Amino acid sequence: VAVVGKGITFDTGGLSLKPPASMVGMKYDMCGAATALAVVRALARVGAPVRATAWLCLAENMPSGSATRPGDVLTMRDGSTVEVLNTDAEGRLVLADGLAAASAESPDLIVDVATLTGAISVALANRHTGVMGDDTAVARFLAEAATTRRAVRSSPACSCVASWVARAMPRTLRAFPGSTWTSPAAAGTRAVGTDSPTRARPARRCAR
Repeated sequence: VAVVGKGITFDTGGLSLKPPASMVGMKYDMCGAATALAVVRALARVGAPVRATAWLCLAENMPSGSATRPGDVLTMRDGSTVEVLNTDAEGRLVLADGLAAASAESPDLIVDVATLTGAISVALANRHTGVMGDDTAVARFLAEAATTRRAVRSSPACSCVASWVARAMPRTLRAFPGSTWTSPAAAGTRAVGTDSPTRARPARRCAR
């Protein structure tokens, strides 16, 4: 099992600066990576019979003379090129590299934890975690969550997104507390050299 966590230690939005009120609480934008680390430490402590790795996608999103700029084209770990349109879309960029790195080890399951966007809060409010991904993995996650009375809900995806996930990472579980799933090159970035303006080339398959 590979656990991939978004770890933006503070997110100002970069050069695409957030309004001051929106920066409050951005020190918590690293909760995905903190969760990934906590999970593998807990598994090691109890001696769980599973091989688990944590991928902590760490960065700080601050404006500076060397900061990423709108219009910059980045080459991701899997060779995809992505044009940045909004520097406040940094989370999906670090996650794209983390998912590609985790996929290269061909785990049976990838669990992706992130605070990515606020849209899920509109649908589920702030006390629920939205979950989506492989149907079997999601079903098992929801069943286990029910035994601990965790506030978790399955988040439906449109057919185009669901098919992308199925092709790219057929055994992926995405848990986004207070946020929703987007592809690595969704709002704020776009793939370069592809037919789609909103989707980068999928990372390597993660299932054996």
